[in-house]
Amino acid sequence: MRTALARAYTVTAWVVVVGIFLQFAAAGLLVFRGVRTPHLVIGSLLPLLSLLALLLALAARLPRRALALNGALLGLMVGQHLILGFGHSLPWLLVLHIALPAALPIISLAAARQRPALAPAVAQPPGVRQPA
Repeated sequence: MRTALARAYTVTAWVVVVGIFLQFAAAGLLVFRGVRTPHLVIGSLLPLLSLLALLLALAARLPRRALALNGALLGLMVGQHLILGFGHSLPWLLVLHIALPAALPIISLAAARQRPALAPAVAQPPGVRQPA
C-alpha cells in the first residue's frame, strides 16, 4: 500500500511540476495576448494538486524534507491567491505575485525528486518462522 501511495505521490508531484511550467506559459499569454482563462484555470488547479501531493506524501510516510518542500509549495500557492485577494487594497503587494513564482519551479522539482525511505527487508535466519 505504501509503495502505491509513494508512486501516486511521484506522479502527482511531477504533474505539479508540469503545471507550474504551463502556468508560466499561461502568464505569458495573459501578458502578451490578453488571454486570461488558461492562467486562471491552471492557477486554480495547482493549489489543489499541491494539496493532494502533500497528503500523498504524508500517507506514504515520505521523509520530512519531502513534507517540508510540499508544505512550502502549497504555502506559496495559497499565498499567491491571498496576494491577489488583498492586491486591490494594497497594490504594492501585487509585485509579490510576480516575484514569488520564481521559487515555485525550484521547490516543485526538489519535491518531485523525493523518494520514500522504505525499510529494507530483514532476512530471517534459517529455521525461524514468520509470524502469522
